[in-house]
Amino acid sequence: MRKFIRQNDTLLVYGLVCVVALFSPSNGFYGVTLGIALCMAWRRIATRIIIAVCVGLLVSAAHAYHYKHSRLPSTCFDHSIQASGTVVSFVEQHQGAGEIPYLTFDLAVRWLAADECGVGNTVRAFVSTSLDAPIFKLGDSITVKLRLRPMSSIWNRAQFPRNILSLAQGIDATASISDFQHIEDDETTLITIRHNLSELITENSGAADAERVLQGLLLGRKSAMTQDDWALLRGTGIVHVLIVSGVHVSLFALWAQWLLSLPRRFALYPRDSGPSVFYALAVCAVTGGYVLLTGASLPAQRAFTMMSLVTLMRATLWPVNPLSAVVLAAAILITINPFSALTPGFWLSVVLTAVILVETERVAMTQIGSWFRLTSIMTLVSSLLSIVFFNQFSPIALLGNLVIAPIFTLVILPSGLLGVLLGGVFGERAGWLIESVADLVSAVLSTVKEVIPQNADDLLLFIYVHPGIWVLLALIGLASLLRSARAFMAILVVPLCLVGSTHSQPATEVVIADVGQGTMGVLFHGDFTFVYDTGPSHGSGDSVAERDVIPWLKARGVRRIDLLVVSHRDLDHSGGLAALRQHFEIERHWGFGGERCVAGRSLRVADSLYAQVMMGTGQSTTTPNADSCVLFVEAHGATMLFPGDIPARSELHLIASGSLPEQIDILVAAHHGSDTSSSQTFIDRVDPEHIVFTTKRANRFNHPSPWVLGRYQVSGGALWDTARHGAISFRKPPARNLSATAMRIGYLPYWAK
Repeated sequence: MRKFIRQNDTLLVYGLVCVVALFSPSNGFYGVTLGIALCMAWRRIATRIIIAVCVGLLVSAAHAYHYKHSRLPSTCFDHSIQASGTVVSFVEQHQGAGEIPYLTFDLAVRWLAADECGVGNTVRAFVSTSLDAPIFKLGDSITVKLRLRPMSSIWNRAQFPRNILSLAQGIDATASISDFQHIEDDETTLITIRHNLSELITENSGAADAERVLQGLLLGRKSAMTQDDWALLRGTGIVHVLIVSGVHVSLFALWAQWLLSLPRRFALYPRDSGPSVFYALAVCAVTGGYVLLTGASLPAQRAFTMMSLVTLMRATLWPVNPLSAVVLAAAILITINPFSALTPGFWLSVVLTAVILVETERVAMTQIGSWFRLTSIMTLVSSLLSIVFFNQFSPIALLGNLVIAPIFTLVILPSGLLGVLLGGVFGERAGWLIESVADLVSAVLSTVKEVIPQNADDLLLFIYVHPGIWVLLALIGLASLLRSARAFMAILVVPLCLVGSTHSQPATEVVIADVGQGTMGVLFHGDFTFVYDTGPSHGSGDSVAERDVIPWLKARGVRRIDLLVVSHRDLDHSGGLAALRQHFEIERHWGFGGERCVAGRSLRVADSLYAQVMMGTGQSTTTPNADSCVLFVEAHGATMLFPGDIPARSELHLIASGSLPEQIDILVAAHHGSDTSSSQTFIDRVDPEHIVFTTKRANRFNHPSPWVLGRYQVSGGALWDTARHGAISFRKPPARNLSATAMRIGYLPYWAK
C-alpha cells in the first residue's frame, strides 16, 4: 500500500484536492483556495505535490466560476419561451395515480428566444399527453414553447442535495412543454439508430418484462424499467448485470477481449508475442461502440476510460500497475466533472472496475473457475459498497451472481447484441434472433420470480453503521501507513470512537423532511416513531419518500412506524403511503387510508409524549382540505401542531373548539403557506415559536404567500422553509430548551445553496 501511494501520490493528491475543494464555503471559496496555495508554497513539500495541489485548486476554481456564471437567472423561470433543440434521450411515458399521463425526455437546447436562458444547455422536458402532442422520437429536432424550472434541490438527512445528481449528469433545468410548433426527423444520427433498434426490440419481444430488460441491457434504457423490475434486481443483487453500468461495461470489455483473441489462439502463430496494439485498439473500438450504442451514460464512460487505458498500456508493454491506471482515469474524470465524485455511482464504477482489472492482471479469464472467482470477489466488494453508500445489501447476491449473471453475461448479452447488429443491417428479417433471446430472458425471469418473494425488496437487509466505525477504520488505515511512533498516537485516538450514549432519558427529535411540494414529518421518541403525512408522488407511482426519506429511516434502524397519520387524500400528502406500507410495519394508522380520525382521540407514550386529534377525519372526498386530520403533539413539554391543509374557516372552528393550548412551539404552516390559510386570528391565537413551510423551490403555486409570510414575521416566530433550508430538525431533550437546525445553515458550498 505504501509503495502504491508513493507511486501515485501526485494523482491522489490532485484528485483529493479537487474533491475537498468542492466543500469550501461559498463566500470564501477563492480566499480559501489562495490561502492553501500560499501555504503549500511556504512549506517544504515536494515540488510535484505543490504542483498537484495548485493545479487541483485551479481546476476547482474554474468549475466554481463556470457554475456561478452558467446558472440560469430567476427571470428565465415560469414564463413561456420559444425554443428549439434535439431530443437526446428516449421518450418515456409515465402515469401516476390520479395524474394525467405525460412524456419525459432530455432536450439539448440549440436556440432560445431569450439567449440568457440556457442556449447549449440540456433540460429534462415534460409534456402532457392531453395536449395531443404529435409523435416524436429520439434524434428528432423540435421547436416548442416551454416553461423552464430549476432542478430539484431536495436535501434530506444522510445525503447530498438532489441537484448533485443533476450536476453530475449535465442536466441544467426542467421544462414543461405547452406547444409543439415544428418537428424535423433526422434519420442519420446515432441516436436515431438507437431509436430504430429500440423499436425492433419492442416488436420482437413477446413478454413485456423481457422487452424492458433487453431495452436496459442492450440500449441502456434504465427509464424503461418499472419499480418492480428494480426491486427484483436489487433483491437478487444483479443490478450491475442487467443495467448498463461501469461494471457492466468492464465485463463487456473482458468478453470482447476473449472474443477478439480467438483468431490468434486458433492460428497459433510460432512468433506470436501476445496482444498487439492493433488488438488493443480493436477491443477499445468494440467496447466504445457498445458504450455509444447504450447512450454513453456517465458510469459507462468512466469504465470505458479506465479499461481503455489499461488495455493500451498492456499492449504497449508499459509495466504499469492496473490500479495506477484506475487512479489516472479517475483523475481525468474528476477534472472533467468533479461533481460526479460526490455520487455513489462514481465510486462503485471506480472500485469495481479496479477489482476487475487487478483480478484479470493476476489470473487470465480463460477458465470457468477464474470467472467464478471474479464473480465472487465482485459480489463481496459490491455488497460492502452497498452497505457504505446505501446501508443495505442482498444476502442472496452471491447466488444470484453465480447463477443468473453468467447466463446474461455469456449468453443473453452477446446473442442480443448480435441480434441488434443484424437488425441494424437486415431490419425485421433478423427479428427471429431477438425473439429467441427475449424468450430466454422471459424464462429466466419467470424462474427467478417463482423462487423469490412477491416483493423482492423484502430480501434486502438494512444495516445502520455508526459514523464512529468509519472514523475507527480510517484511523486504523492511517496507522498502517505511519511510522511506529505516529501510528501509536493514532491508535490512542481509537477510544474516542467507542463513546456510547444513554437511552434512559431520550430526547425527542422532530424532522420535517424536504419532499418538495408536499408534507412529511417524522418524530422520534426513544423507540417510538411517528409519521405525519407521506409526501408527494410523481409519475409511475414513484414517491419522493421512497427515494429520499425511507432509505434514511431504514439506515437509522427504523423497522416499524408506531403511529402514521395521513391528513387527507391529496397526493402531496398521501403520495408515499403505499411505499411506507411496503417497507414498514404500521402499528396504528389514522386518517386517509386508515382509521377515521375522531376529535379527542389520543395516544400517550409513557409520561413524556402525548398526541391528540384536534379536528377532521381525513376521509372526505369532496372537501379534503377542510377535513384534514389536525394533530397536536406534546413531547417533554414542547408543543407541536400539524394542521394539514385546513383553510382559514377551519382554523376559526379549531379556535372555537377551545382545545388549542396557549402557545405552540412548532407549527407546520397549513396548506404550505397558502393565502387561503394562516389567518391573522389563528396566528395570534397559537403564537408559534417556529413556523415551517413545506414547499418546493420555484413552485407554481407561489407558496408561501407573501401575505402569509408577512403575518408570521410580525408574530416574531422563526421562519423555516424546506425549499430554502432543506430538511429541518428540532430536538427537545428533557428539562432543556428546544433547539432547531436545518441542512442549509451556516457555511455552505457554492453548489448547495
